[in-house]
Amino acid sequence: MPTLDRRSFLGSLGAAAVAGTLPRPLKAFLVPGNAPQLPRAPRVALLHEADFPTLDARPIRGRTLRAALDGLDTTELGVADLGTLAPDAFDVLLNPYGSAFPKDAWQAILDFLSAGGNWVNVGGVPVSVPVRREGREWRPGIKQTVYHKALGITQAFPVDAGVLSDYVANPRVAAAGELAGGVEAETVYELYYRLTREKEFPDEDGSDGPREGVVTPLLLDRMQGPYAGGRWVLANFDGSISAAALRVLVEDAALGSRQLTVRPSLACYRDGERPAVTVTLKTPGSERRGTPLTCRVEVFDDRDQPIATADLPLEGSGFVAAAAATLEPALGRLEPGLYRVEAALASEDPSFDGLRATSGFWIYDHELLAGGLPFTTDAHNLLRDGAPYIVTGTSYMATDVHRRFLLEPNPHVWDRDFSAMRRAGVNMIRTGIWTGWKRYMPGPGSANEATLRALDAFLLSARRHDVPVIFTFFAFVPESWGG
Repeated sequence: MPTLDRRSFLGSLGAAAVAGTLPRPLKAFLVPGNAPQLPRAPRVALLHEADFPTLDARPIRGRTLRAALDGLDTTELGVADLGTLAPDAFDVLLNPYGSAFPKDAWQAILDFLSAGGNWVNVGGVPVSVPVRREGREWRPGIKQTVYHKALGITQAFPVDAGVLSDYVANPRVAAAGELAGGVEAETVYELYYRLTREKEFPDEDGSDGPREGVVTPLLLDRMQGPYAGGRWVLANFDGSISAAALRVLVEDAALGSRQLTVRPSLACYRDGERPAVTVTLKTPGSERRGTPLTCRVEVFDDRDQPIATADLPLEGSGFVAAAAATLEPALGRLEPGLYRVEAALASEDPSFDGLRATSGFWIYDHELLAGGLPFTTDAHNLLRDGAPYIVTGTSYMATDVHRRFLLEPNPHVWDRDFSAMRRAGVNMIRTGIWTGWKRYMPGPGSANEATLRALDAFLLSARRHDVPVIFTFFAFVPESWGG
């Protein structure tokens, strides 16, 4: 069998003007390993019962656990003690038993998570096998989905990891740089999430709903809804983990949910338009109390050359802080092409320092878009450039915001995804408007210019990787737009 890089396991892990000067490098903010940290030792609730079974995972040795938690404020809790779980008492709950969990303590665990508690589950499929005490023995129940469905995990699918040759850290998660050498998986349990429970547009077929969580392997940040504020680190695999890697998982989860986003005002600009960006920090689990935050924003061209930079103070109160900037490129007029926007926080508070986000935008490139080869047919085949074109396609919207990809566009994500699909042999995609029709056209004859620009950027991203697009304007019942 062929060997593969295991990239999906750990890496599938106010207004201001930007000064027109050449930027300082961002390496101090962006190198892997410069991960945010709590200013104190995390308070860890370690689920521990003698002879408790570990299921769908290799048991973690006691010495590995002790080494991983050395120096942390750790309390061992038996099943009878889990009633003391509370986010104000513990920063994170650690379950080292894979798929197994104590059935009699399920309500206590659920209450902790519902209050915004952070959670690390090492091995297996989280809360899929309830275990009860019968006499002197622990008895596993039937493997089931009912418990983890309450958490937004609908199914899990085992994938053989034995053919994988390498582990690559997810560059979007700072802590992942310390994991790549500390994990060896034989089986990975890929999780299927449903992180919304109601339609945002009840009268629309196919409407999505408010996103309650953001998934970035290995993190699940609960941003709103019943578990808001919690960061869940689900290491859903059967294999080995080092003490150093386990410690990284615990320390990262203890930070709680947080999301930094950087978003251009449009996904595609025309010649002469001045790009602008907005940076937003959301921390639903912890209210910031006067912590000064500065965000470095830097823009790179397609040759990875920096063309604009700024240090922006984030303003706001409670759980949200933001800043906005209009770009004044050091090199003047921006040439057609794709541009990358990097944002990184700097703060005296180590729990925020180093948090980062990436986005992008296009300067409209007419020549690129017009350069695609047309399709023709003969009696039997779809032809391109006169040769049969065997379609290997997929449906695709975006790996970050899914159906809202034209409403919350990120050309950097699209470029990364198209590149990965092309390497995998995908040579055509189907996409379209799956939700939010009224946002695309608020009234008859009135189109949302931002979504049209996003469609420009999406097609440019596809063309850049030579992936033809089939666009479905109505995936479900057509909207009448007022008749």
